[in-house]
Amino acid sequence: MRSPLQCIVAVSLMVVLASPAWAVPAKFTQQGRLLDLSDQPLTGAHTLSFSLYDAETAGVAQWSESHSTDLESGYYTVTLGEQTPLEDALFSGGPLWIEISVDGTELSPRQELAAVPWALRATSAESVSGGAVDASSISVAGTEVINSSGTWVGPAPTVDWSNIANIPTDIADGDENSDSLGSLLCTEGQVAKWTSDAWTCADDVDTVVSSLSWSSITDIPTDIADGDQDTDTDTDTLGDLGTLCADGDVAKWSGGTWACAPDTDTNTQLTEAAVDAFVANNGYLTAGGSPGTVMYTRCAWTGINSQSVGACVPPPCPSDWSDLGVTGNVKAVVAGWENHSSTNHSTEAGGYQERGCYSTTPMTVLVTRCAWTGNNAEVIGACVPPPCPSDWSDLGVTGNVKAAAVGWENHSSTNHSTEAGGYQERTCAL
Repeated sequence: MRSPLQCIVAVSLMVVLASPAWAVPAKFTQQGRLLDLSDQPLTGAHTLSFSLYDAETAGVAQWSESHSTDLESGYYTVTLGEQTPLEDALFSGGPLWIEISVDGTELSPRQELAAVPWALRATSAESVSGGAVDASSISVAGTEVINSSGTWVGPAPTVDWSNIANIPTDIADGDENSDSLGSLLCTEGQVAKWTSDAWTCADDVDTVVSSLSWSSITDIPTDIADGDQDTDTDTDTLGDLGTLCADGDVAKWSGGTWACAPDTDTNTQLTEAAVDAFVANNGYLTAGGSPGTVMYTRCAWTGINSQSVGACVPPPCPSDWSDLGVTGNVKAVVAGWENHSSTNHSTEAGGYQERGCYSTTPMTVLVTRCAWTGNNAEVIGACVPPPCPSDWSDLGVTGNVKAAAVGWENHSSTNHSTEAGGYQERTCAL
């Protein structure tokens, strides 16, 4: 398919090579000639748009700019990069194709950009002068000398002795005489001694650091000075008794000396009976007993008359506790009233039963309670006790008690009223 314009383009890419004094400009010249469908050259003012794509067809535009120019006999010349810079990175990737639009009409096909012969040399720089070098590493003759961390990894440099400046005189002269401490050649037993301005070898005549003889030590204790190991004078020291005392003896001071003697002090020896009595008197557990914790669960009951004693089933023990059985039944409340319109009268009773539970683990038990009220004496109510503290274990709602009941008559009628009250409790363990 032909576009409204037939483009006969002669592209000339002008690349200026870098020199020590000049940098490569980020632009190039593009020339060509445009003909219409009748092969007649376009003339006059036209808008030419140039785009660089990463593919011969379709693809993604990597760069673009437009120029308004006058065509003479179809010829034009423009400098690309004057409006939109041509970054160096644009030409560091794959091939590029240039697409031209005339007054908004795209011409095809696209043309691939190609370098002029001398520009190919720019792919390999022979030297770098003036300016910074930003490289991932540096190699010489194929051998890496500076790695990506900027560390020298090339051959270790050799340094000649003649290249070192400011060498101390004692080292520079190269001899082994006594002008330095490190070069002293002393005989056995001699020491290094500073004399005037040099280190010299000398005999050690300093009596302070010489070996000491036994005779030069004064004020030696008598028991040490005699030099023997017998017992003639040694029993006056506590340490010497270790080889003289029998098993069970103790050291006893007598007559100005330490002596071995049997231990006859009854205050330091306790009989088995005395030990047992001491432990028992201080409340310690005796054999056969074991520590633990006892708690109770309760339930409330109501009787139909004040003489009755009711029954209920207390909540079970926690799963890891032993059940000691239903260990109590308490009658806690009675109530009575009379109907004045007849000879009838009514009475009621209430109370609770409790179950004993045992854990072998000693713990502290806390009980929280709430109050409930019933609208007649027969009622056993319900409420929710406060929760356990955050660091306590909740053993559940373990009790419900009926603690009060009351009855009265309305004298103006045959009606009578009754009420009941009590509490529920929760058990917490720590």
